[in-house]
Amino acid sequence: MDDASTSPRRPRAPWQVVVGIVVAALGVALASYVAGAIAVVEGIFALGEPDEGSALARLVAAAVTAAAAVCAIVAAIRRRGWSRPLLVVVAAAFAGITLLQHGQSWFVAAPIVVGALLLWLPPSRRWFSARRTGRAADPASPAPSLRG
Repeated sequence: MDDASTSPRRPRAPWQVVVGIVVAALGVALASYVAGAIAVVEGIFALGEPDEGSALARLVAAAVTAAAAVCAIVAAIRRRGWSRPLLVVVAAAFAGITLLQHGQSWFVAAPIVVGALLLWLPPSRRWFSARRTGRAADPASPAPSLRG
């Protein structure tokens, strides 16, 4: 017989975490669509041309970046602290890929950057650090100190 009052309860994520993950996921979907579509179209028109390899390389880079973004979003849902810097790196990678394609980098990377920044706000940082320390993420408690 399991009593609900004795079982540990998982703390609710602050709204910044939820919105940050959703915005980052939507940004990754948008960036993957834009970068992939442009790379596929360029690849089709580059068939038989000397530039065929670079279009394929951009398509592979977009696919690898999208896979890294999915890993970062799943890790953020599981409260892994390394997911936040990885989302920033993914945003920079998508910006670079789309800049090489046709200069649309700010439009594609902006939602991912906004989502990643929301995950760096103090309530989000407390929520991520609560997993490491094993304590509940109480919004009233002060942020954990970086000094031991």
